[in-house]
Amino acid sequence: HGGHTPDACFANARAYNRELTSAEISAAYAASPASVSKLFEVVASDWNGSGNWYAKTGQTVNKGGSPTKTTKGGQQCVNINQDGEYFEYGINVGPRSMPVLTMETTVWVNSRANNRGWLMGDEDTGCDRYILIHDDRVGAAQTGSSCFSSAWEAPAVHVGAWNHIVSYYNQNTGESYMVV
Repeated sequence: HGGHTPDACFANARAYNRELTSAEISAAYAASPASVSKLFEVVASDWNGSGNWYAKTGQTVNKGGSPTKTTKGGQQCVNINQDGEYFEYGINVGPRSMPVLTMETTVWVNSRANNRGWLMGDEDTGCDRYILIHDDRVGAAQTGSSCFSSAWEAPAVHVGAWNHIVSYYNQNTGESYMVV
């Protein structure tokens, strides 16, 4: 999305069709989410650095632009830092097709390169679902998980460090939140 590119490096990205418990969030952060059923999961160490990225959950993840594989803080990650760099994972996470959704990622934030760093998600007219690592239109910390203004008070991400981010959306109840 033009001008909304994050300057960040993904170690992993996951999606679930339900809310995660606190214990499941902690297990995912400890890199041991085996007991949690996922809709989607990619891990940087599984990508060879070029071409498509094959998800642990079976999807082919198509690449756009020239993202690079690198290491940050001793952990492999996939760096996305300019417009036109992205991965498409082929799952519609919009509110009409998936009213309840949790997205999760472990990401190294390199910088706030622009006014809007939209990390992962899907556009859906009227309610975009993205993990916003910074957006100058959203709350004091400029982070959020959704179009719901109740989700705009998440803590700020840490620049130059690893962040474990979980965003939850429930279109049925209007609830959403983000944990950093």
